[in-house]
Amino acid sequence: SRVVVIHADLGRVEWEGTGELAEAQAAAYGCPFVVTTRMGGISKVNGKVYSKGEEFGDLLDYAERRGAWPSPSQRWCTSEFKRGPILKVFTKLAAEWKAQNPEKAHRACRVLDCVGLRGQESPGRKKKAQFENRKSNKNQHVDSWLPIHGWLVHEVWATIRRSGVAHHPAYDLGMPRLSCVFCIFAQKPALILAGKHNKALLEEYVRVEKKIDHTFGFKFSLAEVLEAVEADEEVGEIEDWTM
Repeated sequence: SRVVVIHADLGRVEWEGTGELAEAQAAAYGCPFVVTTRMGGISKVNGKVYSKGEEFGDLLDYAERRGAWPSPSQRWCTSEFKRGPILKVFTKLAAEWKAQNPEKAHRACRVLDCVGLRGQESPGRKKKAQFENRKSNKNQHVDSWLPIHGWLVHEVWATIRRSGVAHHPAYDLGMPRLSCVFCIFAQKPALILAGKHNKALLEEYVRVEKKIDHTFGFKFSLAEVLEAVEADEEVGEIEDWTM
């Protein structure tokens, strides 16, 4: 009764239907569903990307204004568009809890942040603690828990199939991951596959890539990916990528 499912909406840069699927999955388990997003918010300060009073755009708009894509050392795609908005939901939930429990208002609201990261996904994620404190102050005590940290990918899929809960069709196309359609960590075959099914969005990314003169991939450009899509090249073997 105290479980809340949160979806950080990324707008056009995420696979179509992701938000609707998240809502349906939450409904299948009878959990309240909250959507949070950075998009549409108004900047309260003069920052490097948005001036005070400007409306925040989506991730692609942010990259265009910033003049650079995210990188392994500066993963603002996660911090600005996922983690930041989700932490605001925690603050709201804590305030609601205190209002509903005035006799406990002097206590910090305890929040358990459950995230589906797995150690198999990358060396960095393998080193993450399965349980740790994220934040403590007079209003919130937030602990982070990675309940499937030790699971292998086949165990994940076996559990999904047993549950009967729907999964996103992008996986059936051959994508090993779901979130942003085009991820800076993705290998070229995965980006070609994503581009075949999201060509208009790929063209927007290529426009931004050329404008900011910053190559999207580490070893190739999205312009090359678009050329492969237009030539209808074979996708080839797709492997999962580390985050």
